Amino acid sequence: MKAPLLSVAILVAVIPQAKAEGFTFTGTGQVTDRVTQTVGGKLVTTTYSTVGDQATSATGTKSSLTGSCATQTLPWSRGQEAGSGSCQLADASGSFVVSFACIKLNIEKTAAQCSGTLIGETAAYKGRTGAITWQKALSADA
Repeated sequence: MKAPLLSVAILVAVIPQAKAEGFTFTGTGQVTDRVTQTVGGKLVTTTYSTVGDQATSATGTKSSLTGSCATQTLPWSRGQEAGSGSCQLADASGSFVVSFACIKLNIEKTAAQCSGTLIGETAAYKGRTGAITWQKALSADA
């Protein structure tokens, strides 16, 4: 499975000061469980997974993150879908939570726009918050 959309959100939490910065990242995700139910005649799927990401900032700083996520695909009208999720993540500097929502940008489901919040829980991240937005091309297994 490709890394979930939130991989980009995960990486922003490693920036020590409030500023925008670009990253190159690689990620992995392993689905640990999936629950599908019908709501209002439409399927809603919740996926639980473990994740790992390696981020390299524009300045060359590297960080490795691991954690677990729950994401949910929600059907929308006109054939579009939306999704949301939350992850508990950690790296050598501490742990934090990422909560986000995404919407597919076109009927072909080839791109998504996402935004979310970051809330620090421990160590260097404790008491810190942030916001993120990203756009992503989607693969067949997104």
